[in-house]
Amino acid sequence: ELQEHLQALFELHQKRWQGVDISKFTIPAVRDFYKDVSKAFHENNWLVLSVLTIDGKPASVDWGFIYNDTLYDMTTTFDTSYSDYSIGNLHMMKLIEYGIQLGLKKYDFLKGDEKYKSHWTSGITNNIQITMTNRSLRGRLRLILLKILIKYTNIRKRTFRDNFELLLKKMWHSG
Repeated sequence: ELQEHLQALFELHQKRWQGVDISKFTIPAVRDFYKDVSKAFHENNWLVLSVLTIDGKPASVDWGFIYNDTLYDMTTTFDTSYSDYSIGNLHMMKLIEYGIQLGLKKYDFLKGDEKYKSHWTSGITNNIQITMTNRSLRGRLRLILLKILIKYTNIRKRTFRDNFELLLKKMWHSG
């Protein structure tokens, strides 16, 4: 079932992001990475690859893993034809219940500030990224480029309204 469930993850993710953005699963190296890691995690009993079906067809797929009493939710996707039914939230509820049944202590949504995450928790865990480079001109230019790419990626993930509100907050607090 592993390959079948991974294929459902890839296909639903690509379908969901078609026309809006590029799915990470259009890149063969990313699909291969997920296949390799899934196999290793499965062998260690860490993998949580959950498929919620409707009429025998995948409606929602969640890829995560369990490690040190925590379920890490890495990638979630769903069939957009079920958007009106909050199929992704229903699936998440079932995964949280599963974690409770296993006696896990934490459910980690990992990075990102997507709105659905605030439905399930008010707690936020801050992540930090440390980038080291040498002091050469080339190193400084790489660091500047990295910062631009990170800001651009974060801006693209939010709606125009959210970006505008963040801009207003920043202007309000800096003045």
